[in-house]
Amino acid sequence: MLRLLAEGWDTEEIGKKLCYSERTVKNVIHAMTSRLNLRNRPQLVAHGVRTGVI
Repeated sequence: MLRLLAEGWDTEEIGKKLCYSERTVKNVIHAMTSRLNLRNRPQLVAHGVRTGVI
């Protein structure tokens, strides 16, 4: 999910690609940003790149 987010896909596109609802995608992204104490999606992507996840 983070890789698709980094590629510029929006919530709806990610949900369709992974067969999840938009709400599920939003919840997962929110959980990741909250757990890592990040403010927004761009920070989440940057964190993924810095840590080598992406």
